Amino acid sequence: MKKIIHLSDLHAGYGDLTSKLGDLVTRMIFHKTPADSYVVVVTGDIVEDATRDGSYAEASVHLDRLKTAGFDVLVVPG
Repeated sequence: MKKIIHLSDLHAGYGDLTSKLGDLVTRMIFHKTPADSYVVVVTGDIVEDATRDGSYAEASVHLDRLKTAGFDVLVVPG
């Protein structure tokens, strides 16, 4: 049975939240092993400003790191 890690309202692009997301992802990759035992569910506002070019790309860099590490990632934007 998989364990769920729930992340919500990341608001990447606001202040230093993109950097904090990167730090969080690094800690998850290091501490939550084996990664395939987890599903990461991301809900709510992924970015602060969806009209700003590159907002989703910044967030997806970190979410892609989770996928590459072996986590299942399910995104339900709000």
